[in-house]
Amino acid sequence: MNSCRIIRLQAGLVHERYWSSNILRLGGSYTYSHARSGLMFDQGSLSSFNAGATLILDYDWMLGVSGTWNGKSGVARSPNVTTSDAYGASASVNYNHGRWTAGGYYQWATAAGDTLLPGNDRLRAVEVGLSYRFTTKLRLYGAVYSFDFDEEGGTQRTDRHHGTELLLGVRATL
Repeated sequence: MNSCRIIRLQAGLVHERYWSSNILRLGGSYTYSHARSGLMFDQGSLSSFNAGATLILDYDWMLGVSGTWNGKSGVARSPNVTTSDAYGASASVNYNHGRWTAGGYYQWATAAGDTLLPGNDRLRAVEVGLSYRFTTKLRLYGAVYSFDFDEEGGTQRTDRHHGTELLLGVRATL
């Protein structure tokens, strides 16, 4: 019988600074996770640090940036694969006006992926959306999400994946 053991630790800190109708939030976290299943291909350990900042101006504009580092990023262990660090960053802008919120974000990430092949895996994603708040417990939203993922730098046509999705939904809080 195979047994599975998972260890997960996470800690984070946030600092907020208020002045007039503005807020600056600075924060970060550290996560450690390790899964051992007793199988030949155990999941490797993951150590992840992230940090970010959000500036809220007059309770209307929200500007955010964040970065992350995932050391030896939890890739399944095997004799033929070595792991590598993964990095990422994102930036976002949102605007609130009455019951409406419009906004978007851009995300970028990279890692070596299969270290036996040249090039790095790269992800670029963007999302823009609009929402309408009927009450504090009911919101209607729509967004367009687009991504471009290049495996090992996209050296072959089959290594490139991209797409665009339309997201529509209702968020209800009971």
